[in-house]
Amino acid sequence: MSETKLIEYFEMMNNDDVVLSFNGVMTHELLVVMAELLKEKYNTKFSNPRFSKKLFGIFIELMQNISYYSKDKMVVENGDRGVGKGIILVKELEIGYVVMAGNIVSKEDTVKIGKKIDLVNSLNGDKLKELYKKTIKEQRKEGQIGGGIGFIDIARKSSEKISYSFKEMGNNRYFFEIKITIKEKKEETYG
Repeated sequence: MSETKLIEYFEMMNNDDVVLSFNGVMTHELLVVMAELLKEKYNTKFSNPRFSKKLFGIFIELMQNISYYSKDKMVVENGDRGVGKGIILVKELEIGYVVMAGNIVSKEDTVKIGKKIDLVNSLNGDKLKELYKKTIKEQRKEGQIGGGIGFIDIARKSSEKISYSFKEMGNNRYFFEIKITIKEKKEETYG
């Protein structure tokens, strides 16, 4: 990328009220640092402390999803498995925030991810809570990295349905993009 394009990117980020963005390898250490920055900056900004917890929780969940599930991996020092690469950004709105993330997934993953998000998007708050409790009680499958509650938890914290898309990149690679909106007022919460 030329210097001219870099400054265009910088100006676009500033003009679009992007308060945090990162593109690269999502290591655990990076997650901790970025989450702390977000937490410190926004913990006292909002009148409702639950709002900052929602923002923080969604941010962490999306970074972990990239770290664990991205098909673009990089082996880090002392790592026994690759760490996923992707992009994440937090954009400020008048009434809250949008958290967006993206990473490479396989064709098979698009089907699984689509089914999970479509399911949680079809449920209301009480049904999401039931699914959350049921999923926590289930045994993890051998080799399963997470607890299977990520999209459920995100939907419960989101003010709107989860927005997502896949763009074919070739060679069984798809760019998965997810967008979560969080509004400060509790009554506007989706899940």
